[in-house]
Amino acid sequence: MAIIDSEIHNSSSSKSERAVMSEQAGYRMGDSKQNFSIEEVSNVLGRHEGFDRESFFNLYEDTGEETVMRIMAHFNQNLIEASRNIKAALVNEHGNESENVENIWKWAHKIAGSAALLGFKSYGDESRELSKKIRDQQSFADCKKQVEDYLKKTKALSQNIEEAMPSLKTYL
Repeated sequence: MAIIDSEIHNSSSSKSERAVMSEQAGYRMGDSKQNFSIEEVSNVLGRHEGFDRESFFNLYEDTGEETVMRIMAHFNQNLIEASRNIKAALVNEHGNESENVENIWKWAHKIAGSAALLGFKSYGDESRELSKKIRDQQSFADCKKQVEDYLKKTKALSQNIEEAMPSLKTYL
């Protein structure tokens, strides 16, 4: 198996080809907690607009299965929490616009880097763009529609992750 490991990791093949090689060699992501291949996960996550398979495979190769799963689980938990907090800010739950603006900025900013790391580059870029825009305006009256759209995308991404990895919570 060590020879196969060496061939897989030192191959000049593309990231997705190496993932297929890993699967063919008998490696299946999540054998200890669930049974799915990295390729299957990537295919489901690939349904999300702007998913960058190469970034996802880079992270997988650099850190290993368990670490990717833990990062993804915590990222999804942050998406769920961000959805709740952004929705509360949109309906002015706190009654203080500057608090609401700060809350939206905080969550969009927090999510931006993790999204890109996991292969959700366009979502990460959108998170970064929203955090800059809302911070510069100190009001979301002018970008309320953008915030609402972002909230929908956040929920959709979380659902996509949960579909790709149903037992994700076991990694928290």
